[in-house]
Amino acid sequence: NGCYLKNLNSDEVIADIYLNRSIIKKNGGDIAAALKDVNHAIELHGNDAVAFCNRGVIYEKMQDSDRAMHDYNKAIELNPDYAPAYHNRGTLYAAMEIIDKAIMDYSKALALNPNSALSYYNRGIAFKIINRTDLSIKDLSKAISLEPKFAPAYAHRGLAYAESGEPEKALSDFDKALELDPNNTEIYMKRSILHADAQRFDDAIKDITTFIKFTPKTAFAYYIRAKAHRGKGEIEKALEDYNKALELRPRLAGVYFERGQIKNLLSRHDKALADFNTSLELFPYNPFAYLHRGNTFKKLGKNKNALDDYLTYLKLNPGDPDAEEIKNEIENIRNSLSKTTP
Repeated sequence: NGCYLKNLNSDEVIADIYLNRSIIKKNGGDIAAALKDVNHAIELHGNDAVAFCNRGVIYEKMQDSDRAMHDYNKAIELNPDYAPAYHNRGTLYAAMEIIDKAIMDYSKALALNPNSALSYYNRGIAFKIINRTDLSIKDLSKAISLEPKFAPAYAHRGLAYAESGEPEKALSDFDKALELDPNNTEIYMKRSILHADAQRFDDAIKDITTFIKFTPKTAFAYYIRAKAHRGKGEIEKALEDYNKALELRPRLAGVYFERGQIKNLLSRHDKALADFNTSLELFPYNPFAYLHRGNTFKKLGKNKNALDDYLTYLKLNPGDPDAEEIKNEIENIRNSLSKTTP
């Protein structure tokens, strides 16, 4: 006899109960039971856009994109002014990497509900994917103005600021993101990179070490810390981290190249040569690997090999401003070899 119920028939009342229980079960992680309940809701009330929209979310959680898309489309067909359906369909398009359609749907959702911080946030990420960092920053800023404690929005705006060449704004946003959510370990890595770029190596090492404590199997983290140690002149520590990065990811050509340079600094030229060889086996188009291997060959007295590498270097990098110096080195080696050849 309640006022809310008087305009609903019995099937619609029961459908709403099924729908609400489905939402509770979905939020609790019981996806199979949630799907069963929402199916009952749709059987009883087949014109409910909310039910189709919620079933679309369940299908997404089940990795069934086709059915999810069908249900979002059906929800919009039933109620073209239902903002959540556009938002959810936009998120599905983004997951499918159809970014233009994702942006269109987020925009429609915002036209219907201009106070949705989540739609601004997701559209901001979509703009960032297509390299419109200006629009990304604008949307993420709007999301933050609507929800000042929206930690992920600060994190992503920080990334956008970093990419747009505004490191201090990026750093401020990363600091705020970690203040709001200290468990967002990815931000420690991002902030570490900013510190390293600004040659604040101690801060960079502190942040990336925190990240490693949470995520000890990420090769890139050890690579970042290796470069920070190298920037401080801590060569042995840098070598340890390069070793760990390659232990985790043994096919990183660039890391072999950089570790070879470290080994040369430690006068371990034979081991440096082995690293340059491996780097070039994995990626034979890095001119600087040939240059440094040539230098290593020269240190080892293997001038013929050095000559071949210097020539390859110039072939791959003819515009090097130091090309004349390399050409002079080539000439000196040729003269030296001609004197030793009978």
